[in-house]
Amino acid sequence: MSSIQSVPVTLEFRDYEVRVSEQTIDPTWDAFLTAARGNYPQTGMWAHAKSGSRYQTRRIIVEQGGTIVGGAQLLFRSFPIGGAFGYVPLGPVLISENYSLARIIVDQIRRLAKKERLRFVAVQPPWRSPTAAAALRDGGFLMSSPELAPSASVVINVTSDLSRIFSQMSATTRKHLRRSERSGITVREGTSSDLVTFYRLACATAHRQGFAAPNEDYFPRVWGAFAPVGSIKIFVAEMAEQALSALLVIAFGNTVTCWRMGWAGKQPGLYPNEAMHWAAIRWAKSHGYRYFDLGGISPEVAKSIGSCKTRPVTQAYKMDYFKLGFGGKATLFPEPTGYVHNPVLRWAWPLLSASLVRFLRLRRLTLT
Repeated sequence: MSSIQSVPVTLEFRDYEVRVSEQTIDPTWDAFLTAARGNYPQTGMWAHAKSGSRYQTRRIIVEQGGTIVGGAQLLFRSFPIGGAFGYVPLGPVLISENYSLARIIVDQIRRLAKKERLRFVAVQPPWRSPTAAAALRDGGFLMSSPELAPSASVVINVTSDLSRIFSQMSATTRKHLRRSERSGITVREGTSSDLVTFYRLACATAHRQGFAAPNEDYFPRVWGAFAPVGSIKIFVAEMAEQALSALLVIAFGNTVTCWRMGWAGKQPGLYPNEAMHWAAIRWAKSHGYRYFDLGGISPEVAKSIGSCKTRPVTQAYKMDYFKLGFGGKATLFPEPTGYVHNPVLRWAWPLLSASLVRFLRLRRLTLT
């Protein structure tokens, strides 16, 4: 089911036309995101994938002269205890840094929260839009909200030649890559038939690290949403035709993002994970992408690098330093924000936020 409804706009912003759509798949919206350097969690493809987890979609679309200039995709879901909660991952998205436009979108998010009776809406501002972050803050969105997307990451500019990208890696990572090559580790591009293997490896990783694995149908749903336009790839690292690890990446706009990884925990001394990521980086470059995002790292580690302080490589930060070894830039992103419609609860938000995170485990819910 889909519908589009017009939304009132004040005379001050009469040049804009605002509408709210309930569509999931929307190629026109996705084309706008590409032009505006939006991220895959704002796409109709992501909304389609999440609909299998009982999420509903409301998309605020702002047009000027018949052309989309901004908007935000809100996903929300009702829970047996606590009511309905929503989130906007990496939005609002703007074609240019226009504060008035950003405020229109922020106000419409608040309207939707009231209309859909959402107890809470978490918004993770986009990485490259300080204007969106400012509009959220001025529009009554509070800090200290659940993190819905990484607030720090490692990003490699893959427009350089491969030899330069390789030379910018740490000496340890380069040594590991040479070792994996000599040891007979091979990496191949997989197909949908490899999702069964990926799920097995993801479950092994979840068990080893002590967290719950997603439902078995989750990865096929995401694959089915992005594969028709070639925006999802799987890389499988093998030795003697035995799968050791696998990596799912999502390609959208000018960026390839490491989305999920699974590892059997075998042959760590042969470095299959390093080989697999290096193969994915080479693929991103060969297909004309500009950035390769290795995925989230701890904000503490990113801050320590920015201040030139060192942090011990403990087990908690081991994966962070694995990603940093590929030579990318550690980047901090805007803090997540949240809006509570109820004025009493909004007043008490500083005390309630930590309890909400523990009770709802919102970070995990948005990823399933």
